[in-house]
Amino acid sequence: MTCLKQEYGAFEPPLSYGPCPDPELWLTSIGQNRSRVFNIIRRVTGRSPSEVKALLENGNFRIKAGWPVDAELRPIAEALEAIGASVVLRCP
Repeated sequence: MTCLKQEYGAFEPPLSYGPCPDPELWLTSIGQNRSRVFNIIRRVTGRSPSEVKALLENGNFRIKAGWPVDAELRPIAEALEAIGASVVLRCP
């Protein structure tokens, strides 16, 4: 490292990542329990049955966005994962 510092100069400090300002919870796979996933998505989003059905048929979609993660998004993610669905928490 000393040789590199002498040759190229001091290195910039690594970037520090803080909390995501607006995290999003995305459904990536429905799994085997389609009806239970349907019910959870409907309860969480407040959408009509036809809208939820269309979302589930089209594949990946954003379920909800918001902060704080632990209070809002994590319980939803855990409920969906418990019934076999796959979810991802994204930071846009």
